[in-house]
Amino acid sequence: MKMRLSRRAFISSASAFSILAYLGVPNAQAHMSIASEPEDRKLIASVVRAMFPHDRFPDGPYLRTADAVIKKALGSPASALELRSGLAALKQVGFEKMSKSEALAHVKSMEGSPLFSLVHGTTVTGLYTDSEVHQLLGYEGSSFEKGGYIDRGFNDLNWLPEPRITEHPELAKFLGAGPKSYAVAAN
Repeated sequence: MKMRLSRRAFISSASAFSILAYLGVPNAQAHMSIASEPEDRKLIASVVRAMFPHDRFPDGPYLRTADAVIKKALGSPASALELRSGLAALKQVGFEKMSKSEALAHVKSMEGSPLFSLVHGTTVTGLYTDSEVHQLLGYEGSSFEKGGYIDRGFNDLNWLPEPRITEHPELAKFLGAGPKSYAVAAN
């Protein structure tokens, strides 16, 4: 059974819910069952992967980020309802069956929507703070507790090319000039 909810009905019910919660009415604290199905979690994870694609990342960090999105959405009735309607819309267009390029195009078309804002905002702070992602990216975490970066990790970026040791010839010629020639404009 599909339930259609008009904007007016949504706003009035959300307002009533907020007033009841503010007044401390126990029924206003009812639990909403949103994104409780395993396929919903996977669907949110696939949206996160389309927004932030990393071929080296396994599913774990994306699924944990999806859990964070669900938890954040359940924090407010309006966000929970937005997540519910967003998931229904994603299922309707068959998002889980889209190719990478189709999924990216669909996510770009969602920009500015409440669902996009919820998922994007949670992912920026959730995906890249995941300890498994830190290991994959080579980030060792905070160094303060381990003595700082001077003695540990300051120059261990082995994925970067070695820096050039010699100076550029033009710079050497410029630096070799006398102090008064710095202020002279060249013609």
